[in-house]
Amino acid sequence: MQAILDKYADNLPLRKQSKRFARKGVHIVSSTLSRNVIASTALLQHIVVAMRDELLDSPWLQGDATGMPVLIGNLGQAHSATLWVYSNGESAVFDVTMTKHGDFPAEFLAGYTGIWLCDGASDYNQASNQPGVDRAGCWSHARRYLFDARNDDVAILEAVHLVRDLFMSERIAMTLDFEERQRHRDQHAQPIVNKLRTWVLEQKDKPRVIQRPKSPFAKAIKYLDRQWGRLIMFLEHPEIAVHNNRSELLLRTPVIGRRNWLFAGSPQGATASAIHYSIVATCMLLGIDPMEYLDDVLPRLPNMKRSEVAAVTPAKWAAARREAPVAT
Repeated sequence: MQAILDKYADNLPLRKQSKRFARKGVHIVSSTLSRNVIASTALLQHIVVAMRDELLDSPWLQGDATGMPVLIGNLGQAHSATLWVYSNGESAVFDVTMTKHGDFPAEFLAGYTGIWLCDGASDYNQASNQPGVDRAGCWSHARRYLFDARNDDVAILEAVHLVRDLFMSERIAMTLDFEERQRHRDQHAQPIVNKLRTWVLEQKDKPRVIQRPKSPFAKAIKYLDRQWGRLIMFLEHPEIAVHNNRSELLLRTPVIGRRNWLFAGSPQGATASAIHYSIVATCMLLGIDPMEYLDDVLPRLPNMKRSEVAAVTPAKWAAARREAPVAT
């Protein structure tokens, strides 16, 4: 279990863990550590399946994706796979696929009804077109387009400043309960959004946008105009944020980690990584120690019935700990 935490929480590759053990007089080759880590996924995968079921019961979800190099076969060449993350702010489930295609998010979210918060990538079109799914947009991605165009046309700064005001307003809004947050957004966010919409409509038909459609300025205007219905969904749904930053933060650990371990050694190893990232990241979101959770749950899993697994997901485990009577 220490190997799991060292790799998936602290980004320490197995080969470096092997050297550390050797300095203490314990000789465990990295291939042995790898087999042990992969073997644990046979048990933990059942927890992650139950975690996915929990996510699909949430009124809203958010997600993102990043590249994940994976070695396939004996050629030693890394294949560009995709690591996806899905979260409701309290739990996170990672999934890895060998290609980046809209079929995969659609399959993960099959049967889901609620709000799906993501960026404007077409990879999520199929998932968001499913019955019962409302797609919300990310203002951080919108701001990125605007900020990237700051040197292309000074007129973009008006929108950049308005988005800054929106984010400052949301710092207060996200500290309030849903009812108060809705009132705050009606009073503060709605006027800012209205000004932004007026600005976009004024800019979209100007010659500098029409004549230079591939310029950073034009791309920013087109992104806001195309995504507008999704970007303003937060105004009617106080339970969601205005951005998808949580998903990007969840992917930061794998992104930093791959600088150290460079690639997954096999598709099986990539799947093991997704399972372990799901467990470790969710424990951290819940504020519980991943080692304490694994020490308690992993040894019990072989003797559990399938129906009992749902009661020991990190969210259920943390809730049970909070409700347990304090020993006196």
